[in-house]
Amino acid sequence: MPAVTKGDAYRETEAGADNAPGLARRRRPPLTTRAVIAIFSIVTVLIVGVTTFAVSYTTTLRTVDDIGRLYATAIVQAGRNDVEGYFDRASRNIKAIAKAGKRPWNVIPSDASTDLDVIRQMHQLQIHTMLTDPNQMHVISTIWDDGSVASIIRTSIPDLINIHGVNARPIPSGSRCCGIGITEELFINNMTVPATMLTPSYPYSDGRFDGYASMRSLVQFASFGMWLSVGLYEPSHVADRTYMLQLIHPIHNASGGYMAFVGLGITLSELTTMARQLDATANSEVFIFDGVPAILATTHAAPYSTFTPSTERNPALDPNCASSAFFADANETSFTIACRRRPQQFTEYPPLPALMEAH
Repeated sequence: MPAVTKGDAYRETEAGADNAPGLARRRRPPLTTRAVIAIFSIVTVLIVGVTTFAVSYTTTLRTVDDIGRLYATAIVQAGRNDVEGYFDRASRNIKAIAKAGKRPWNVIPSDASTDLDVIRQMHQLQIHTMLTDPNQMHVISTIWDDGSVASIIRTSIPDLINIHGVNARPIPSGSRCCGIGITEELFINNMTVPATMLTPSYPYSDGRFDGYASMRSLVQFASFGMWLSVGLYEPSHVADRTYMLQLIHPIHNASGGYMAFVGLGITLSELTTMARQLDATANSEVFIFDGVPAILATTHAAPYSTFTPSTERNPALDPNCASSAFFADANETSFTIACRRRPQQFTEYPPLPALMEAH
């Protein structure tokens, strides 16, 4: 029997352990298999990461979209409140004139004891009303059922107004001229008369112009004011042609009989100012429409309104325009075609026609 040393026994024991049944050592997978497993793990991680990012990004987009919609809704609501407030102010002002206009006199000018007393008192009411809201009102006019008139008109000179009044009592039957009149100028900020300016000349004629009958029929039995459609305004003392909205309200005497109507004219310029004051984003544009719909005001740089000169006495009107009309100059030698654009034709801002098409 060979001699066995301690070192040999140790080696033999190790060898026996290596060959012992059930105790075989695990073999590592080949390199290819390990690489596939590693790549699969990496791909899995990448897929999970991309999916997580996509879900997160989509959620973010939806959140941003929701925020944008909420912000746009808030701007629209703020704009609606401003516009409604703008027109409500006009309604309150004209109602105050109509209410105060019947209390002290209860008569039409031609029945008054003095020729111009009623007209001058109406002028005071009109001036007071314009002072309460100087940026909104451009003209205030009262036309009585006898043809008498009291009106104040803002001029292109700041705070300067033209005052015009006619007592139609002396006007002969069947004639449109001439009554007893007032023609003055006044700075409404300090109630002074300009010393160096010529007093404008007006014919002291019957105030029942061609449209008076139709306007009277609208309000004579009403107890509230009515807005007329957007009209053109081109007085001789205003350099730029513009559009005007007119609100009319009846004046009744103590027994309910119709005496006159008062009209209050406001220009569209303040609507544009309100649109610009809305806190819209840098890439947003604000548009204000009427019921046509046609544009009343916008923050967009492109003009929404055009005034085209014409030498034709009856020029053709563009059917794509709202408030298309023509009116002569002072000498009736030329005409102007006015057009407020409809949103469908406002191609300078492509989202607007698309929005109108979708709705």
